[in-house]
Amino acid sequence: MIKPNNGQESATTPTVLPSGPPPPPVASSTPLAAKRVAQDVEVVPKPRRRIFTVKYKREIVKKADECKGDGDIGALLRKEALYSSHLTTWRREIEERDVAALAPRKRGPKPKVTEVDRDNVRLRREVAQWRVRAERAELVLEIEKKVSLLLGQKSLDDEGRA
Repeated sequence: MIKPNNGQESATTPTVLPSGPPPPPVASSTPLAAKRVAQDVEVVPKPRRRIFTVKYKREIVKKADECKGDGDIGALLRKEALYSSHLTTWRREIEERDVAALAPRKRGPKPKVTEVDRDNVRLRREVAQWRVRAERAELVLEIEKKVSLLLGQKSLDDEGRA
């Protein structure tokens, strides 16, 4: 490197820049310098979760099913940068989708459920529950009558109700 003489440069003295990597950027308060510093950083500020398409999942599961040798599945997973849990989860998802696809589906538009319909369903459920409770209560009364007859006590039906 050739330095100028005491800060004075002459036309005949060449200026030579240092060789090697450029100096690190200096952080300053200007937005332009901040952008330059941010661009030089290689680390992503917020990692993004990978999203796999259904097509990709099916391809990988198919390739894994075709693997026959020892360590073939592990090599496939390393090559694709996946975990074995991905395979098990994807196999389960594919199986559930296939089962759901084979299930019969009702055709046509879905019926619109109104507030009256919801109340009707709720009230029907409540009536069914009250019927069950009434049947149980009648059964308990029948048992009490039989027990009172066995013990020799008079029942209210025999005395007459007021």
